[in-house]
Amino acid sequence: MPIKRKRRRNNLRINWPTKGQLIQCIAMVIAFAFVIAILRLGVLLKDLSGEMALNDAKDTAVNTVNEAVILMMTRGNYDYDYFVDLCTGSDGQVTSLNANMSRINAFSSALLNYVSQLDRKKLDIHIPLGNLTGSSLLLGRGPDVVVHMIMLTSPHIEFRSALDAAGINQTEHRLFLDVVVDIDVLVPWGTISTQAVTQVLIAQTVIVGRVPNLYVNTTE
Repeated sequence: MPIKRKRRRNNLRINWPTKGQLIQCIAMVIAFAFVIAILRLGVLLKDLSGEMALNDAKDTAVNTVNEAVILMMTRGNYDYDYFVDLCTGSDGQVTSLNANMSRINAFSSALLNYVSQLDRKKLDIHIPLGNLTGSSLLLGRGPDVVVHMIMLTSPHIEFRSALDAAGINQTEHRLFLDVVVDIDVLVPWGTISTQAVTQVLIAQTVIVGRVPNLYVNTTE
């Protein structure tokens, strides 16, 4: 007589997550997405504010130098003859140009005093919140995020002269001061640096006749 075997049924039970577990999982996903969004906004804020700070710092330095030069030129009697002495020969032709370095250095020092006002100058960068989203549709929209920064400057001046042809039998002589401002901007996350160079023309004239064959810097 054959023996009948009973088959056992495997009762597989699926443990579905409870309502509380679902809420907890969704909350974790939302929190993770929120953290990623905050990190992304932080990177965008750092990049945008840093770039804007460097541009503002350079513009501030250049404007300060230009304003100082205009102020000094209007208050003082600075012309070509103040900085340069022309020596002529018996035929009336200019034989040499003597740049008075004492006067040029004095002018440069006074200019540096004006430019030194930039040191420890505070910069406030205003960035619309929409700019931090990276969307072109939101550029310039939303409240401003304000980032406070401080400028540290180290200016110096380089003097140079140029003789260029200005026409038939004419030579143009110009004196330049290159005002170089090394800038460190203190931002909340560190320091960023740049340099602003402003070319200042302090003297200019046109010499008629042959080109002078001697150029001398004097300290008298």
